[in-house]
Amino acid sequence: MKNRLSGIVLGLILLSACAPVAPYRVSGFFVSNKLAAFNDKTVAVLPFKGGASDIATDITNLELGRVGRWRLVERIRVQELFSEQDFDPERIDDAAAIRIGKMLGAQAVVLGHISEYSKGRTSVSIRLVDTETGEHLWQARDALEANNIAVQKLAEGRYDAPRLRRDPEALASVTIRAVVETINR
Repeated sequence: MKNRLSGIVLGLILLSACAPVAPYRVSGFFVSNKLAAFNDKTVAVLPFKGGASDIATDITNLELGRVGRWRLVERIRVQELFSEQDFDPERIDDAAAIRIGKMLGAQAVVLGHISEYSKGRTSVSIRLVDTETGEHLWQARDALEANNIAVQKLAEGRYDAPRLRRDPEALASVTIRAVVETINR
């Protein structure tokens, strides 16, 4: 009886290991019904707050470019304005971001924060703010862990998939892509 029970338990474990992995889906987001009116508008991605802000800002710019909904302000223009005006990304609130967006000729700005950037975990929060009204048009956040099988599936076929568990930049790239994809839901 004991052997039979052990066999059943082992069989169940093996069967569960063969079960397909559900795709990872970011659940912490909202999309305003006003977002569609911003298609073909100019959007500026401002420097992120938190650790690895340059990397996260660049990855977000790339991922938003892939979405293809907006004209993105050139990153160098954003960096030049921040240098000229001596802006500190860590001290930019929504009101200052709106002023900066207007200075860049953008109808909306993207603000982001990397709250965790480590070998096995990345946490990101990104939002799109209308520069005229200050209204949040889209916001998403999530924390992804490299050991999560569903997260590993997100990286399948990507150039950075082999680096996912050992390189925080690879995990940040997968995290930001997953977060940005919520714009289209």
